[in-house]
Amino acid sequence: MKVHTIVLSSLALFMNPVPVFALPAPDATETSEPTSKPAGDIFSSGLSGPMRWTGSIEGGPELNLTGTLQEVLPQILALNPGWVPPVEVAGLDLRSPSKELAKRNLAATRTIAENPSLVRRYFKDRPTCNSVPGNLAEGWVIEGYGIPWLRAIGIAGVMCGADPHVCAKCYCDYGSKIELCNDRNTKVDIPCDRLAGAAGEIVKDCGEFIAGDNRFKGHWWDTTTYAACVRQAYSGNCL
Repeated sequence: MKVHTIVLSSLALFMNPVPVFALPAPDATETSEPTSKPAGDIFSSGLSGPMRWTGSIEGGPELNLTGTLQEVLPQILALNPGWVPPVEVAGLDLRSPSKELAKRNLAATRTIAENPSLVRRYFKDRPTCNSVPGNLAEGWVIEGYGIPWLRAIGIAGVMCGADPHVCAKCYCDYGSKIELCNDRNTKVDIPCDRLAGAAGEIVKDCGEFIAGDNRFKGHWWDTTTYAACVRQAYSGNCL
């Protein structure tokens, strides 16, 4: 009988092992550190946010503004009454853009651009065309108004910023927009002329000539998980 008792006890131990090395289950309040979304999801997530404008114009008052370029430019100019914008944006009123004026200015100033090698220092490979959601952007809006003004204020010292995991709408008219898309877990701030230069390279690589006008859609990742993006909203408006 004693032998049988030992065998049964051993079987019981085998069938009900003691979890000596098991770790305690986490409390219900514990959470793990969120991981970044896969690169590329940022464009189709539908998450959009405001552009954050910081820096200063040639050492003037520090900026802390939120909105699109059209919304903040009057404030920037009011805070810096002595600043004379460069010739390539002279007469370019963002509140009432003119297609004819944009085309005339483009013909006269097409050689004025940031050195592409300076832009490529921060961005990877070349822009990718037509892979993000949205329509082709109106070329005269992007080339004639958005890029020149971004370059002008960026060279003067203004920074463009985007919150984590959003595409910040930097400039938009007729639904055509330049965005800074941030797939990081932290805010990103870059000189606005760098964003303008990246948008200019997208324009070079991703242009299509349709019904007498240039149109563009593309994006370009930098080396640290943010991207410049040029496209038009499906709705055709900037809401």
